[in-house]
Amino acid sequence: MAFFAVLREGLETAIFMLAAFQSSADPVATGLEAILGVAVAVAVVLGYGIYRGGVRINLSRFFRLTASCSCWWPPDCSRAPCTSFPRPEV
Repeated sequence: MAFFAVLREGLETAIFMLAAFQSSADPVATGLEAILGVAVAVAVVLGYGIYRGGVRINLSRFFRLTASCSCWWPPDCSRAPCTSFPRPEV
């Protein structure tokens, strides 16, 4: 039953987007607005997920991982904790 409910919502969204594209004077702007809307929706869902799941995250492991990843971006990182990691040659 849930599958059909999601399918119906997807079809409704596709029909609304088709109508928006066909009735707009500038389809490029409409496409950008659609992409922006999807991006905002994804950001809201991810934000809520991070908020709800934040209690269960192992913060030590999270910050260790993000600190090691931050050594790769930007490549000219010269902070002391990052000197033990190999830097990519640019």
